[in-house]
Amino acid sequence: MPYLLTIFTPTYNRAHTLPILFESLKKQTSKNFEWLIVDDGSLDTTKDLVEEFKKESDFSIRCIFQNNQGKHIAINNGVENAKGKYFVIVDSDDFLLENATKVMEELTQKIDSIENIGGFTYIHFQKNTPYKIEDFGKKQWFQDEKYDWKFPGEMQYVYKIEVLKKFPFPQFPGEKFCPESLIHHQIGNHYKVLYTDNVLASGEYQQDGLSSNFAQLMEKNPKTAMLFYSQKLKSKEFDKETKRVYTKNYWNIALKAKHISWFQKFLGISFSHSFWFWKNRILK
Repeated sequence: MPYLLTIFTPTYNRAHTLPILFESLKKQTSKNFEWLIVDDGSLDTTKDLVEEFKKESDFSIRCIFQNNQGKHIAINNGVENAKGKYFVIVDSDDFLLENATKVMEELTQKIDSIENIGGFTYIHFQKNTPYKIEDFGKKQWFQDEKYDWKFPGEMQYVYKIEVLKKFPFPQFPGEKFCPESLIHHQIGNHYKVLYTDNVLASGEYQQDGLSSNFAQLMEKNPKTAMLFYSQKLKSKEFDKETKRVYTKNYWNIALKAKHISWFQKFLGISFSHSFWFWKNRILK
């Protein structure tokens, strides 16, 4: 592997936000990374912008163009073409703090030779979130250990590329969305993940971003949504009430998906969960 890290950015019509990310990469104190971009069929000036980036960068920049298929397919494409040993997804509306790649490099040294650890995490804060940086970067733990979550941040995952290649996102014809947590769940069933409280990224959610339209996207991508909720229901980490919510979500989406057969709908979820849903539906 010629690079330690592949900083990967899937993008779609984000020419107005990419310069902020680019500037943050230029400021990194460790440059043992490549920046790999997969453009998911943008209609703006992203292609020309990336060419300008290449002229002034002191690190490798590659851009792959694909027809519009969704972020999860862009990630699959990125994983297959990455030249780094570790794969770091940084969205097009985010940016890295100056010491981010240096801290990531230090974390890779802790897990690199341990086969049953698939990767590590760091924290992403929304832009303008008030916090004291000195309060963070002190804790590390594994997912089977208890941790008192007291900050308004979001965990971001960095995986070994060899691990990610074992768990590609599912591809259903006509569906362009898949929650990343589906893959996190699959990897978590086979590998440990080193969680950390290092704050390494920030950004601002866009109104047309995936995070702000989750419910609508799940309805528009029913096969993916049904797979997502069926996997949640198999997990041991959720209590009975949470699993009932997931069961309800599963069937609410399945009932609207007229092109999916009843056999497939019942096959995707256990009899006990389906029985609970239909019993309550009939009684109501």
